[in-house]
Amino acid sequence: MKRKARLTVEDLMSTAVVFARETDTVEKAESDMSAVGIRHLPVTDEKGHVVGIVSHRDVLRALGRG
Repeated sequence: MKRKARLTVEDLMSTAVVFARETDTVEKAESDMSAVGIRHLPVTDEKGHVVGIVSHRDVLRALGRG
């Protein structure tokens, strides 16, 4: 088996992307993160463009738990 010269982001990325919409509640973001065991969510606008990222720490802080 031939080994790749360099590891790329494509080699590591997931295509089953879980994301939040700008209009989602913080509680929904927390629920989605917990359901799939992740700590960061990309945030998209109404056109599906990534406009930011929210972390588990951000969510906990917003809910008064962090």
